[in-house]
Amino acid sequence: MKILMISSDKHICRSDSPVRQRMIDYSHLVEELHLIVIGTGKQLPPEVVANRLFIYPIFSFFRLIALAKALVSTGYHWSAKDIDLVTAQDPFELGLLGLYWSKKLDAKLQLQIHTDLMARNFRRQSLKNRLRFILAQYLLPKADCLRVVSERIKKSLADFKLSGPIQVLPIQTSPLELPADDSQITERSPGGRKVFLTVSRLEKEKRPALLLEAFVLIREKIPAAELIIVGDGTLRLKLVKQAQISGVAEAVRFVGWRDDVSSYYRLADCFLLTSAFEGYGLVLAEAAAVGLPIVSTDVGIAREVGAKIVQPEAVDIAAAACQVIDQPALFKSKSLAMSQAEYFRRLKDGWGDCLKK
Repeated sequence: MKILMISSDKHICRSDSPVRQRMIDYSHLVEELHLIVIGTGKQLPPEVVANRLFIYPIFSFFRLIALAKALVSTGYHWSAKDIDLVTAQDPFELGLLGLYWSKKLDAKLQLQIHTDLMARNFRRQSLKNRLRFILAQYLLPKADCLRVVSERIKKSLADFKLSGPIQVLPIQTSPLELPADDSQITERSPGGRKVFLTVSRLEKEKRPALLLEAFVLIREKIPAAELIIVGDGTLRLKLVKQAQISGVAEAVRFVGWRDDVSSYYRLADCFLLTSAFEGYGLVLAEAAAVGLPIVSTDVGIAREVGAKIVQPEAVDIAAAACQVIDQPALFKSKSLAMSQAEYFRRLKDGWGDCLKK
């Protein structure tokens, strides 16, 4: 089996990155794995790894130009190969590129869906997302098979007239290595505090302002509550000011992006997620993997990991969070982790099922 994969993850081009190693592992499942990497920035040369992984960076300082370059790159090695399957890592711009190359190479087409594109909040977020949704409506029926990252997304596609199978296979993650103690945390909480944790980009679609509103109510019920926010984004300064105005600044810690995030999972008593939409929700998988009780809006894999589902209302979030602290044994999350061997088996099976179509 020879596969052409289309991705926009620039970390593939870094020899020391985990995603690069993952691609090397994937290449051992097939005869050849060819990777088109669409990105912005300075053009990088093609690479061959172990004679079976072929990486073709196609970069430009403008994404649309990079995509256009990938349409006319007939001189690249993959165009002369007997490719069996083209798999694109989104059903939008990369999916359109995947459709083009699947037709040109007479190969099957797999589209991957990593976001909940059927969620109303996804389309409301921006004009770009509305245009992407229209593009997905055109592309999805043309795919020979789909791979989605959650049961939620699979169910949301019920109204589409799809011609092939839908495989549910979550994002591959490495197990969190939890430290033996919390000595890695430089700003440890005073004894007796109840720690609420979120790990998130501080952007509109994650609704961090709603999280702070809920935390104000949590503090009224649990004066010793503390909120740790791991992550960063364009809303950080506004959120710091919101915490100050709300009178909870001393109990909210903005720690930015951290390499030692596993330490914070260990320290927390409850994980909170207030996103408007998620395709998967990697942080939900991580929290569940360490057994943290989770309170979440109805997004991504929240139901699959056993989270306490709440409406996007501060009162509802706060009430559920306080209930979790009062009765933690009733709100145990369940891990979706699978062994690497099982993950690879299912990944290869999905490719094989697409070829049978």
